[in-house]
Amino acid sequence: MIHNPLKAIRNWLESRKLFYTLNYHGTRLKLPYPPRTGVCEVCGKHGKTNRHHFWYAFTRKQVMEDPDLAMLYTGEMCGFWPCHEMGNSIRKLIELDPEIKIVSKNSIIKTIFAMQQKAIAQCKKDGNYPKKAEKDAKTTKKR
Repeated sequence: MIHNPLKAIRNWLESRKLFYTLNYHGTRLKLPYPPRTGVCEVCGKHGKTNRHHFWYAFTRKQVMEDPDLAMLYTGEMCGFWPCHEMGNSIRKLIELDPEIKIVSKNSIIKTIFAMQQKAIAQCKKDGNYPKKAEKDAKTTKKR
């Protein structure tokens, strides 16, 4: 076995880490626990994953005061492609039209859309769904 001193140093430094990071709408947060498990909730692949925010229900100030809020309405998805980027695209479509219905044969798109709708329903139930989005949905229907 070949000993790699750089890898050993990196592993030692990572084992001494006292916090984990998570981005919330461009704000980097420090959490005392790992926010990721390394398993994509959409396709089931193991590896590098990111937390995908289905809906940004809180302001940056609220999240800075209570970082645990950043874990609400999230799912864990593959690093960047395809699951996480597809999730970002679906979130943007829903922000434009909250009543949009997506029909697809692609299982990844179906899964992400279902997760997104479930998160929004929970957000509404918790009272964290912005009134502006509901108002926008009503005006979009009239057009």
